[in-house]
Amino acid sequence: MIYQVILPFFTLQMLASAMPQQHPRASGVEITSLAKNGTSTDGSGNVAAAGNLTPFGDIGIGCGINWKADTSYGGGLQAGSSDFGLGSGFTMTPNNIEIGAGIGMNTANASASINFKGARNGSVELVFESTTPIICTPGTKDGKSVLTCKTINA
Repeated sequence: MIYQVILPFFTLQMLASAMPQQHPRASGVEITSLAKNGTSTDGSGNVAAAGNLTPFGDIGIGCGINWKADTSYGGGLQAGSSDFGLGSGFTMTPNNIEIGAGIGMNTANASASINFKGARNGSVELVFESTTPIICTPGTKDGKSVLTCKTINA
């Protein structure tokens, strides 16, 4: 249950830290945030950078981690430019793992998200969403189940 609170909070925190800065600066990327707070049983940390990076233009990137004994540990990554955006995170509890990622292709006004849930008993759930029509084809490769999804008219 705690991961339902931590992951969204952490994702928003990293998104804010990873946004490109609007003040003028020399060309290049600089660390804009570096923080840690914790003990051996509970804590968090993050780093973020922003600036102008050839050939991408203004970028922002940030990541963070968190842990709490007997509860969970996790982390997240945010990155963005005028062309692409990425937000992702994971949480591990004693019995489950949850991973999510959102990807934006800004110039095409398209996005996709992937959410994975897995449990110690081996059960898995994978949800893929896209703003553009997709088709998924099941198959097998090397004795493993495979699902390949592609956009229809891209």
